[in-house]
Amino acid sequence: MVLPRLRHRFSRPSALVPLDLDLGSFARGALHLVAARSPLDIPRIRLLAQLIEAELRRVVRT
Repeated sequence: MVLPRLRHRFSRPSALVPLDLDLGSFARGALHLVAARSPLDIPRIRLLAQLIEAELRRVVRT
């Protein structure tokens, strides 16, 4: 599994060891928050989705 090195306010120490890999054009990725439309009409679900989106916008790539 290839994971990006990201730091956010909920980051915890990890035993994972970063490897120096050249992934070429595959080095860029995207993250999508996907949910069915009807649950997003529930205020607490919409709020949670908005909080996750806001947190991901603040992530720092290390």
